[in-house]
Amino acid sequence: LQINNMSRRMFAYLKEISRFDEEVPIDNGDGSPITDKQYEQVEEVREAVEDLLDPLHSDRFLTRYLAAMNFNVTKAIAMVRDHLQWRKDMGAERPLDELLDSVPEVAKTYAPPPVFMGEDREGFPIAWDFPGKIDSAGVSRACTVHDVARFHGFVFMEHVYDKLQQQTIKHNKLVDKFIVVQDMTNWSLRHMQKSLISMVMESTKMRNANYPQILKTMIVINPPTIINMCWKLIKPFLRERTRKKIHFVKGNALEHLLQLMDREMIPQMFGGDAPNPPIPPSPVPESMYLTSHLPKEMEVVSIHRGKKHEIEKELEKGDVLTWVVHTPQANDIGVGVYCKDKGNGIEWAVESEKKHTKQLPDFGTFVCENAGSYVLVFDNSYSYLTSKDVHFSVSVDHSDSNSIDGSPLSSSTQSSSSMKAATNTTSSTITTTTTTDLPKNKEMKRKDNVVGHLARV
Repeated sequence: LQINNMSRRMFAYLKEISRFDEEVPIDNGDGSPITDKQYEQVEEVREAVEDLLDPLHSDRFLTRYLAAMNFNVTKAIAMVRDHLQWRKDMGAERPLDELLDSVPEVAKTYAPPPVFMGEDREGFPIAWDFPGKIDSAGVSRACTVHDVARFHGFVFMEHVYDKLQQQTIKHNKLVDKFIVVQDMTNWSLRHMQKSLISMVMESTKMRNANYPQILKTMIVINPPTIINMCWKLIKPFLRERTRKKIHFVKGNALEHLLQLMDREMIPQMFGGDAPNPPIPPSPVPESMYLTSHLPKEMEVVSIHRGKKHEIEKELEKGDVLTWVVHTPQANDIGVGVYCKDKGNGIEWAVESEKKHTKQLPDFGTFVCENAGSYVLVFDNSYSYLTSKDVHFSVSVDHSDSNSIDGSPLSSSTQSSSSMKAATNTTSSTITTTTTTDLPKNKEMKRKDNVVGHLARV
């Protein structure tokens, strides 16, 4: 990523494009200016979230969220509130190099997001993506879902803001969208790894919940048969504006690309004159697999079918509970954390979730906000036939070591320090799944829905 270290990145972008508020009509998401009724809806949203807004949160900004929710004011208000809280929780206005430093090197190298190169004839930047070149099996064993989702759905999208600001300054015109060219040549069913699918879905949910209406066009080159089949199934349920944005191209894509951009913007691999974008190396070395970086000594517990195993810890505010879970002989185990002090019922601090921990160990942390007794649960109650041997390591970093100059550590720092304690290793390939670094806003809690995701692009 070409890094601009300006902090308050989104605000810098919003300030730049605010110059065009008077001369460029606000797009309602369908390519037309907003109507008087839609403007009234924008004002309704503004009034409802006024306590959270900055003066730079313009009508154009709010309209993106209204358009994503098909101008349902109630849903748009919730979406904007969730988004602004999410940016605060994520520390989104930190310098981009700081955000990038929190991404493990293995994800940067072997599972990179699209690469910006060139622009279309209107000045909109183009990002080139090569999912067919990625070692999906290796990535699914070397990277956590959290790491890749955060990289693609958050860090990259912050880079998009940076790029849009640069293009706006360069052309002295409003540039508020970008183009993606996705080459799926060589993509096949072998890429359909469970964890890789989860990575794609989580990053898509994160983008759609927090960066709506920012995609101008997506060109998919040489999509496999299964992608074409899926597209035909969901296309009738999509809004016309979404259908118009996505184009499928078989074979030589040069003619289609030339409709959008000049030949000097097209990489040589597609018949143009521009240098080829960097292709991620493949395969991922086995030494990078997470199973190669497990703690040297792990406890083992046999959990019978239909049973659970619980580990209770007394935590003070600011303590960080860290765990590593691996099931070498079984596909999965449920993992969650609940507070024991909440009466007779169970209040989950980390929602219990089935983890596919055979090939991809679960590295997790929980940052305690309220002192009490917390229980880490390994859940096999859903299995009626199979008992499972669970290999695990659990540690607690106490609050007196979790601050710098009296301030709480950032999520990425908490992850790094607590994982070193749990694994006794300083390997840069390990980053944990933190509850603070991936806040589950309402949009992210929803059940996966492909149509719902595409409708927001």
